[in-house]
Amino acid sequence: MAVVGTSVVAPTGMLTLAEQLAREDRNGNVAPVIEALNQTNEIIQDLVVREGNLPTGDQRNIRTGLPDVYWRQINHGVPSSHSTVATVVETCGQMEAHSCVDAKVMDLNGHSAEFRALEDRPFIEAMTQQFAHTLFYGNATKASEGFTGFATRYSSKKAGNAKNIIDCNGTGNNLTSIYLVGWGDSVYCPYPQGTKAGIQTTDLGKTKLYDENGHPFMGYETIYDWDVGLMVLDWRYVVRLCNIDVQQLFDGKAGTIGSGDTKTDTNILMKLTQAMGLIPRGKNTKLKLYMNSDVAQGLDVVASRSHSDVIKYMDATEEFGAPSAWKLFKGVPIRQCDQIVNTETQVK
Repeated sequence: MAVVGTSVVAPTGMLTLAEQLAREDRNGNVAPVIEALNQTNEIIQDLVVREGNLPTGDQRNIRTGLPDVYWRQINHGVPSSHSTVATVVETCGQMEAHSCVDAKVMDLNGHSAEFRALEDRPFIEAMTQQFAHTLFYGNATKASEGFTGFATRYSSKKAGNAKNIIDCNGTGNNLTSIYLVGWGDSVYCPYPQGTKAGIQTTDLGKTKLYDENGHPFMGYETIYDWDVGLMVLDWRYVVRLCNIDVQQLFDGKAGTIGSGDTKTDTNILMKLTQAMGLIPRGKNTKLKLYMNSDVAQGLDVVASRSHSDVIKYMDATEEFGAPSAWKLFKGVPIRQCDQIVNTETQVK
């Protein structure tokens, strides 16, 4: 969720003159803004996106049962059989935001284009954070405007996908999770048929706006929208390591999740290895591990304590061409995602 600073916000959610002046330097130029509220949500770089076949999302058929086959005997026939198929429908969520600025504020120092570009960044960041949060914790049954995320889909050890829910033995309400996702044909993010993928920006230019009393004035308006969902056709391609007590990663007490003792079944490195063996190896599958910064640091501590070399580093290039580096666990990239919280309740 985006955070509003200490400057005054108009009832309509539009920039005030004081806020505009706070974005200028002493010479009246548009000043750079330190984006202190930005997060690291590297899962955005991994998304496999596909156009859905519905105006509202995507519908696919998945094989749920194989046909019966028989050993035939001479002079005896065999009964006919058939496979079973289920239809999976995922509706995309619709995220939207409006940026409205009084024309007098925009034109105050003749820097309209530069100023509006500066205002684009926090909207994109806020939408990215909201999407990342929904990707993990969204629940379409409770919030019709969103979609159902990974944590909601893998939330019970009594469910049909319980095999892919690995309990790390933490208790209480201060827990977190690691997610292993096999992006590809079975797990991807659909967008509605006939639309475009990603955040769309519509510049309405100078237009008539209205205050909270319905009185008109001239201003500039930009609309940001993002229609997207999550399709998990085969539950085997996602594994959730749940009930992780972050503090135990650093404590390293005997028998805890962070212990370097390979004899205990709660060792995080063993749990991760177990997760890797659960996902089928499809030719179009790209495995990625997602965790927040605390868990990523704790994992380094555990690996160092146990003298393990399962965590390595690889030089890479991000999607914008800038040099980067990734941590790998047994060859699988580790991605930091700050929207994965440390306040999850225990999965039972």
